Amino acid sequence: MNGDDQDNWPEQVDGGTDGYVDHSRKQSVRRLERALLAAEQHSGSCTAGKLAELFVIARDFGMELDQALRSRLVNALKYLYVVGDPAGDAEPLAGRPSDDVITLIEELDDPDNDPDPIRSRIMTAQVYSRVDGRVTERGEVLKEAYTLCPTSPERVEVGIILAQFQVDTGCNRRAKRILTECGRLVGADDSGARLLPELAVCRGGLLFAQGRLRGAQRCFSEALSAMDRLSRSRHERPGVKAYHYLGKIHALYGRYERAVENLVRAEELLEQRAVDDRRQSGHNHSRLGEVLNKAGSPDARWHSSKARDLFIQAGDESSGRGLQEGASGGPAEPIKHRIQRYELRQQVARNNQHWRSAVIASFRLMLIHGRHGTLWTVVGHAWRALEAGTRLVLRSGPLASTAGVVELAMASVVRTARKRRMARLKTPLRCHCLQCRSKISAETRRTSPFNP
Repeated sequence: MNGDDQDNWPEQVDGGTDGYVDHSRKQSVRRLERALLAAEQHSGSCTAGKLAELFVIARDFGMELDQALRSRLVNALKYLYVVGDPAGDAEPLAGRPSDDVITLIEELDDPDNDPDPIRSRIMTAQVYSRVDGRVTERGEVLKEAYTLCPTSPERVEVGIILAQFQVDTGCNRRAKRILTECGRLVGADDSGARLLPELAVCRGGLLFAQGRLRGAQRCFSEALSAMDRLSRSRHERPGVKAYHYLGKIHALYGRYERAVENLVRAEELLEQRAVDDRRQSGHNHSRLGEVLNKAGSPDARWHSSKARDLFIQAGDESSGRGLQEGASGGPAEPIKHRIQRYELRQQVARNNQHWRSAVIASFRLMLIHGRHGTLWTVVGHAWRALEAGTRLVLRSGPLASTAGVVELAMASVVRTARKRRMARLKTPLRCHCLQCRSKISAETRRTSPFNP
């Protein structure tokens, strides 16, 4: 037995059962303090589930919870749930189905009495972003945080987060109003200039969601230029997102080689960051797999498999399952797996009110069932696509939606022409990331006639 566990038995403690309970309470509080300190130091040795279980044990032994400890505990739980392993942490604690991590966070959370009520609400919104179907609660706490912001830089920072949430849920007109106010505040206060890259990336995301690809491309390029002017390293989050979206835009125009260059650059910058962002890395690898697959590259399957593993490690089970069973999007993918993948995307998008993704998933399902399914199934998915599209248009605005559709249609024409030209080329596009370069080098050595 170690020093913490050698006094667990009642007969070894003076005072009998009462002494044992008092000793156990002190011991459980010490364990909770050590876990809480490890979480605050970001040591990686504690998860949200472990911290929650230690708190429940200490509470059962009669631990007193003051406001300072409550704030520390709930903020540590939020942080660990967001950056840790939500897949395991979201499971109910052993024998206590009502004491799962989300329920415990909601029970302990008291943002009005927190030392930093704005930060507390933003962390709560981040927690809700990891929980399927909690989009309404996420929006409410973000609006509360935005209303509480007293100073210009802080209001701009929270406004960008709120605007991105509005973009995600298709409320593009609200997002545009918030970003307009943020731009005015940045122009009036020099202290907000450091947020120009984040502001440009959010504007680019709004234009991209509307289908206005050329305007979005200008915004993402402006974000990278602003980072250089401010002497900020491009491996920070705005730089990674800018390269990621530039890769997506090039892919929509059929410029697959430039798309791969930007996506690989995003992944390289992400690896330079101190924070382990597996979810963002999973999105990069997933997009690389799709682009390489469309270009007929043999490297597509490795990136899709890597994305699946990263999503599962990050606790994003829905995205991970969507990329399982060889679901690389290629022509060799079984129809059953392709239907399951898009049905999962459709369900997740509708649960979280991501209407643009719901339209795309429903439209793809309609096309697949049009070739391999029944008429009624096609009609059902067409109705879902029409419903999601109507919600998207009403939230985005008819004029902006129409302009975006026209620009996307033009990009589709350009992409089709480029694909036809690429089909005449005998050399397939290869990915130049470090892993793929190593794989290509190994293949070259194995097939070389000079290999002994």
